[in-house]
Amino acid sequence: MVKNLSVLLGKDYSSKKAKTEKIKEALLQKEVSLSPVIFFSSELELLSFQKEISNLSFTKRLFIFKHSEFLSEEIKNYLIKFLEGSESKDYFLFDFDLEMSQRESLQKDKFFSLLCRISPAYKIGGREISLSLNDLAFALRRNSLKQALLVIDGLFKRYGKDKISLPILGLVIKMFSSFKGPLRVKRLKALLETDRMIKEGMLSSQPALEFLLFRLAYNKD
Repeated sequence: MVKNLSVLLGKDYSSKKAKTEKIKEALLQKEVSLSPVIFFSSELELLSFQKEISNLSFTKRLFIFKHSEFLSEEIKNYLIKFLEGSESKDYFLFDFDLEMSQRESLQKDKFFSLLCRISPAYKIGGREISLSLNDLAFALRRNSLKQALLVIDGLFKRYGKDKISLPILGLVIKMFSSFKGPLRVKRLKALLETDRMIKEGMLSSQPALEFLLFRLAYNKD
């Protein structure tokens, strides 16, 4: 399944443009170069899209789908199969020009549901799409560091650090403390150090938890 995917939801053009640039900047920290490819969804035809996406590229590409709500059913069906069955290393950004109140119309859409299972949507110009600790647990079970970090950011914005820091830490402890073998000792040490840093005010809770996830994700030997 393709994991390098982001979803934007909102009508504020300037805010979405700024968010898109932040996503590009974050990707360029990992990639030597990045080639953006922009599709206007209402004009996109299946054959031309298939040709573009299958072209050999020596650089990672960022496929941006403007007005994703206008993607045709045949392209959405193709994308569902592609995103679920491909190991593509390219990046995908789906931009929905819809308000939060219009999101309900997409809830039963199989394609939109798949996108949000892969990566939580960014709500632009208003409050964030509702996220819960279950979303974080789902991301951790999938070993998706990117998605877990996105969920944590959304949870902090929604609840504030005073209400959400310890529940997040409790969930991470519950999920990672059950590991057996030598790796368990290293992970328990990272968990306890993070707990101490947060409770003693040595580091703000959100960066402390984000750093913890990096340690847990890459501390594999």
